[in-house]
Amino acid sequence: MNHLEQLIDLAFGKEPETVWQRDLFSFVRHWTDASDFVEVRTSGSTGLPKIIKHTKTAMRESATKTNDFLQLKSGMTALLCLSTRNIAGMMMVVRTFERDLNLLTVAPDGHPLKGMAAGTVIDFCAMVPAQVYNSLQVPEERRVLESMRHLIIGGAPVSYALHEQLKELPGRVWATFGMTETISHIALRKLNGQDASEEYTLLEGVAMETGDSAVIGAIGNLIIHAPYLAPEAIVTNDVVEMTGPRTFRWLGRQDHVINSGGFKIFPEMVEEKIAGVMSGLSSLAGDADHATQRYFIGSIPDEKLGEVPVLVVEMPTPDSLLASLAGVLPRHEVPREILFVEKFIETPTGKIIRSATLKKLIH
Repeated sequence: MNHLEQLIDLAFGKEPETVWQRDLFSFVRHWTDASDFVEVRTSGSTGLPKIIKHTKTAMRESATKTNDFLQLKSGMTALLCLSTRNIAGMMMVVRTFERDLNLLTVAPDGHPLKGMAAGTVIDFCAMVPAQVYNSLQVPEERRVLESMRHLIIGGAPVSYALHEQLKELPGRVWATFGMTETISHIALRKLNGQDASEEYTLLEGVAMETGDSAVIGAIGNLIIHAPYLAPEAIVTNDVVEMTGPRTFRWLGRQDHVINSGGFKIFPEMVEEKIAGVMSGLSSLAGDADHATQRYFIGSIPDEKLGEVPVLVVEMPTPDSLLASLAGVLPRHEVPREILFVEKFIETPTGKIIRSATLKKLIH
């Protein structure tokens, strides 16, 4: 299907053949009815899943901001390969309706580009990292990926190894920053090309501050001001550094910060520092459905320092790894030990639930 009218006709007239089609048709029917709200369930990566109500007006405004940022035009083709049970998939449909795009739909599985006709041109697509990684490994799927004009990636962090492969793609590839509460993303970061950046740029109509400060260089919890989302500010647990009036660098989650003997350690920043070392372990990774190495920095209690950092991995590691990490990290950030787990606990989009995984290990 590649026309909105046909999609609506199918949603109201055809019995769905699969679960993902049933979810898609259900959302289209709900989106085109007279109700003012859409209920969305959060991912549960940082707490218990909950239901959030978003107004259709706010969702339309969010869709327009992304369409404008990426300069999408009527008649362009978008690919939906995410579940419409979640906000990311819902918003792909809304962006299609708001900009009158042609919509291709495929099953939201690990290989969404499998079997796609050669020469298919896609102007806009959203994927989770695992889908992108899998597609890069299959020549036929990689060619479709290379034909995409805009690819946005969200739902889980983009690993160092995956980022290195994305630099080779000719289209424009973006990492997203957002959450269910912000109706998908409110900022984008360019991952490839000469204008690639470590900084996220806010969408039009969104402002920010950190803590009580809006001074350039300030570091603190990100506070989002987006009148189309809510009249009041949205206070997040994300720690950022403001690098400009509309740009920021993400440092990590406040609830992940490790206080070790008075040193504040941001796990996500440590993970970035050791990415080069960890990428060398990719040949040992046993799960081909994930972007090479999977690991994170967590903490365990310590009588003297309160807590100390540990490296949690999903693969066997050589005894020399700790020594290698000591070569790229300051002393207080070096993991005290390496903890091995066969499988991380994660959300449906592949985002690691750190607290639950650590709890499982410790107990």
